[in-house]
Amino acid sequence: MSTWQRWVFLFTLSALLASFLANTIFFCLFNLYNQDIYVRNSIKKVSVHAENVLPEDQWLEFLYKKTHVKFSHGISIKEACRMDNCFDYTLCQSEFKVYVYPLSPKQANLSLTYQKILTALHNSKLLTSDPYEACIFIPSLDTLDRDRLSPHFGQYIAHELVNLPFWNSLPRRDLDQYAGRNHLIFNLHAGTWPYYHEDEYRLWLGQAMLAKASFSTKYFRPKFDISLPLIHSQHPLQSGSSQLDQLVSSEHLRGRLDLPYLLSFKVVFFFYL
Repeated sequence: MSTWQRWVFLFTLSALLASFLANTIFFCLFNLYNQDIYVRNSIKKVSVHAENVLPEDQWLEFLYKKTHVKFSHGISIKEACRMDNCFDYTLCQSEFKVYVYPLSPKQANLSLTYQKILTALHNSKLLTSDPYEACIFIPSLDTLDRDRLSPHFGQYIAHELVNLPFWNSLPRRDLDQYAGRNHLIFNLHAGTWPYYHEDEYRLWLGQAMLAKASFSTKYFRPKFDISLPLIHSQHPLQSGSSQLDQLVSSEHLRGRLDLPYLLSFKVVFFFYL
């Protein structure tokens, strides 16, 4: 190989190596840029729904920082709330009345079951439109399903609940600051996959009473909370005559239905594709 041929060969090899190195550096920088954009977008997405993925203690701190609401902690849901230390009887001296908060603009997708509960309350003779006459306060916020994987979870409910007009201060009791006092919260499902902790509501309940399905003796507060059956969404708003009613009222079974215990079963299925 002559001298000029060697120089041509070295020049060509150097050009190929330089092109390869330039392409490699460009590819690495391009990937780093895309990765940075992806991470930034992921952080934004996580921050929007952070209250749905944080552990319970961190979630409470996050909610406080996000809403800037000065919570009146009062007595925790896990502590021994009773009617004599978590309920104000002075609001019930004249007549027993129930106040249902107006629907929130953010609560547009009420579950069918909670719609029926609110309808039943609005049809009750105990209902009052004046909160200063009320003994019990019931939010129109749908708290039945507190599984964050559920489509009815409602990510804004926690914020809306603590900002209810009388959540932290009852009418005529401005000096008493107890979050949730004289309020009744309905719940059928709590916790999320994989553990489904019974007390994981992702709500600041304060001293509110719970009307809840699937209570355990660990969290049920006797003579304060209300144990509910698991209500199906197709359950009728009003009971009527049916084959079951006729069967229960029959002379043949009347003596057999006088049993001391009622057994029920609850299960939740999720399918992941």
